[in-house]
Amino acid sequence: MFDVPERIPKCENKQHRHLVFKSGRASTGTPVCLNWLQFSFLFQTRAHEIVPDKMNAKLFAPWSAKSDSLARTKDCVETSSLIVFDLDKTDTSDINEVSAWCHPFTHVVHTTFSHGENQLGGFRVYIPIETPVLPSDYRALHTAVLSQLPQIQKRVDPSSGDPSRCYFMPSCPPHRATLAKTVITLSGQHIDADQLLGKVPITAKPETIRSATTCDSYQLFSDAAVEGRRNSTLASIAGKAYAQGLAPNQIKEAAFEWAHRCSPPMDEEEVTSVIDSMWNTHKRNNPNNPLEVTPLKGTRNYLISPEDLMRMPPMDWTIRNLVPSSGLFCIYGQSGSGKTFLALDLACAIAMHSRWFGEPVKNSPVVYAALEGEAGIAQRLRAWEINSEKAAPKNLNFIIKNFGLMSTSDCLELADEIRTKMGPNAVLFIDTLNRASPTADENTSADMGLVIQNSKLLADTINGLVVLVHHSGKDQSKKMRGHSSLYAAMDGVLEVTKDRFGQRAWSIVKSKDAADGISREFDLLTFKIGSDSWGMDTTSCAIRATSPCSRGNKQPVVGKNRQAAYERLIAMLEKPENTTRGVDRKTAEREVAAILTTDPRRAPERAKAAVSALVDTGHFKEENGSLLRN
Repeated sequence: MFDVPERIPKCENKQHRHLVFKSGRASTGTPVCLNWLQFSFLFQTRAHEIVPDKMNAKLFAPWSAKSDSLARTKDCVETSSLIVFDLDKTDTSDINEVSAWCHPFTHVVHTTFSHGENQLGGFRVYIPIETPVLPSDYRALHTAVLSQLPQIQKRVDPSSGDPSRCYFMPSCPPHRATLAKTVITLSGQHIDADQLLGKVPITAKPETIRSATTCDSYQLFSDAAVEGRRNSTLASIAGKAYAQGLAPNQIKEAAFEWAHRCSPPMDEEEVTSVIDSMWNTHKRNNPNNPLEVTPLKGTRNYLISPEDLMRMPPMDWTIRNLVPSSGLFCIYGQSGSGKTFLALDLACAIAMHSRWFGEPVKNSPVVYAALEGEAGIAQRLRAWEINSEKAAPKNLNFIIKNFGLMSTSDCLELADEIRTKMGPNAVLFIDTLNRASPTADENTSADMGLVIQNSKLLADTINGLVVLVHHSGKDQSKKMRGHSSLYAAMDGVLEVTKDRFGQRAWSIVKSKDAADGISREFDLLTFKIGSDSWGMDTTSCAIRATSPCSRGNKQPVVGKNRQAAYERLIAMLEKPENTTRGVDRKTAEREVAAILTTDPRRAPERAKAAVSALVDTGHFKEENGSLLRN
């Protein structure tokens, strides 16, 4: 337990009433009532406690407890007056840099027990709330504050959004005592919960909103932007316009004119996508906004005739009938199923223009955001190189810094960089969805709606495909983890499974524009990729296909001759030197006959029968004397 220094008097207004717990993390202590200045002074005068294990440190709850509370549960929270952010294993050890990230709020930042471990920083941030909030509002407020602190948002531990979470007082191990620091910034503002949660109307008066004209909007779009800054600049201007009381239909005309002055110019569809996305964000943050939006006449034509509809280009595929070229795609599976290895293998196939599980692949630039297990992505890529006997594709780039799918500005900034460095029609893999939206509640439509909106914004802006790598839920029958709106928003979904015998497989469980049910089995192979500082072998894995791709209601490949023929035909089709989609049937029958374990005199006849059976059961088709995958 810790005591309040005598020179800090107890505070009569219970702005901050904290339960203090014993270090055993079980029994409760005495409520301590402090205002923000007293709370800050307590941290200033109390040095980090030096303990061999953080479990020996003193624990406290930064919330006011109900009078009948006897234990630490979510039901015992009455109100919260502090927002807390935990930053674990960050890419900086400079506490002053972390303090700068908290601008414009007043705050306390201190290093945590893990600070300095493996050369990584560990910090905790406290920011006061002007008026205490109920636990039902805490998570939403936590997310709203993060949206204003992008550097904190990229690094925050999502569990700090729990309104009933308790924290250790500042502590450190003996060997890292010299690294322990605390920074207190009393200048700055407290968190205005009512404003951030949209519980008060925006300050613009209705008559000001009604008098706003498109002429006003031209003043906002003064300076054009260059490539790499166009989307983020447009988003910033749109946000300012909405805060001033303008509506989307009142700024689009000026935005289109501004877009043509950019270098290079932006097309109108991209401009509309950014403006509409920012408007949705504005409405969500200001639900009591009295503004009524009226259509802007004459700017767009929405209706098309059946003839024009039929002349539109057909669905474009990165892998025909498996992976689309644009929109949203999801790869999900249970932990240990191999979904990340499969996603990386798919990314390399797209970047290299090679076949994937026997299917032709359209080449595209690829960006892989390795946000989960980022330290091991280099090892996995090396294992892929050893397995494929090829160097990593040149047009494959990686992201290892965190970015937020809850932040529209983060998404626009990333999209700008992808378009600038990789060009259009890129494929962006985000591994995993949880790491890219750490503050989101996956079970609520509001949070997942924002994630979906920003994912679509990314796909539209890069004019390509966004692939989300996600986890399955605890109940495997309910498929993807989280709110059902995520599954509904996907253009395609691939499930990765591992059965009780250890057999791994993937299957297309949803495809908006093709048949589902396509599946394939694969193995994870282990490769030695080097040695560590201890002289021990370093290993990683890569995937290898183990069975044919089943399509629809095709009959299984049965019989040793048919299985041998199938595997030989697939190997012939997948040879790099095979530049066509098929192989000559007579040549195929001769090669199959050479591998059959049967009487050599009868091998040609049995090879011909096996190939014919594979054609009859729908696994291959014959065109002009050549065999092709069906």
